[in-house]
Amino acid sequence: MSGKLTRFGVSIEDELLAEFDLRIGEKGYTNRSEALRDLIRKTLNEERIELGPDPVYGVIIYVYDHQRRDVETALTGFQHAHSHSIIFSNHIHIDHDNCLEIVIVKDRPAEIRHIAEHLFSRKGVKLGKYLLAVPELEGEGFEIGS
Repeated sequence: MSGKLTRFGVSIEDELLAEFDLRIGEKGYTNRSEALRDLIRKTLNEERIELGPDPVYGVIIYVYDHQRRDVETALTGFQHAHSHSIIFSNHIHIDHDNCLEIVIVKDRPAEIRHIAEHLFSRKGVKLGKYLLAVPELEGEGFEIGS
């Protein structure tokens, strides 16, 4: 990236701007420009990861009602059918009725999204989220997208 900066105007509703200012202040930003640059970078990075053809790592997290008939059997069966993508899975007992499952995967972003959405759509699954991470090409660490 070049060091050249371009100024541009943005029209935004007062209420939305007030909430934005509050949030960026809580996160420690000293000005709107820094926050907007980070939001743009994050959005472009997430889209690059989501649309990319190369394998990435992902974490799929969901909560399910383990009292619901056959939910554990269905979830485990689906994971076995996708063992080529699933590296690790584990669950914890939240309370009498609910478990939280963590699944770590490596595959193309579209396949990870497919796996996550299929798991989330099962009867008995109450909520879910997934996160994709790709190793940086030019250095150490990971870039995160969701």
